[in-house]
Amino acid sequence: MKRKAQDIIYAAVGEAHVEDQCNKRRDPLLKLYYGRPLYINHNEDVAGCVANGAICEFRGVKLKPAVSQKDFETIIIDGYHVNCVSITQVDSLLVNMLDGCKGGNKETIIELSPKVIYASAKFPVPFTGPITKNSLRTRRRISFEQFPVNCANARTVHKLQGRSIHHLVVSAWDYTDNWVYVCLSRCTTMNGLFLREPLNPSKTKGMAEEVRAFIKSLRKIKKRAHVFLHGEDL
Repeated sequence: MKRKAQDIIYAAVGEAHVEDQCNKRRDPLLKLYYGRPLYINHNEDVAGCVANGAICEFRGVKLKPAVSQKDFETIIIDGYHVNCVSITQVDSLLVNMLDGCKGGNKETIIELSPKVIYASAKFPVPFTGPITKNSLRTRRRISFEQFPVNCANARTVHKLQGRSIHHLVVSAWDYTDNWVYVCLSRCTTMNGLFLREPLNPSKTKGMAEEVRAFIKSLRKIKKRAHVFLHGEDL
């Protein structure tokens, strides 16, 4: 039976109702368009940098072999006729890796297949009747398939650690220890850095003492290792 778009949306498990093993809420609706920035949320190929936090762009979908154009449903979005298919008919997402680790600076298209997620739902699924106040208290163990990506139009500094970025727009400042340094040091050039609000130097904190002590200890270890390797007396 051909499913309508409204059926797919209605049958989606609401993000407020589902929690995975780490008690993180899962967003069931992934809105994609050509060129949309995404980040990988699962280690797919660590050696090839297709790992948790890696940035990519959406390029398209690969449909399952049995799916043909007659299975498309055309709906109007913002005045445009858009061909839509059920997510159950999609075999994989096609994305272009942007981190420059897999394929250098060339466009590198890879396929991302869905992963099975185990979660706990606060209401019975699939829907068998109206949702009532009592049924919302019921918790069920469920599993569902989800593509291992999240939308990355905006990212936290936590997700940017260890990455180099050519263009960075800072929407808001957090003046906790080391945050400003981590944020600004991601951008490779000053020309690529844009601030939506000015940085307040009076609120900027220096490097945390714990970090200073750790770096100092690393330098001592490095110096001792250098002396040892060159056969000198310690």
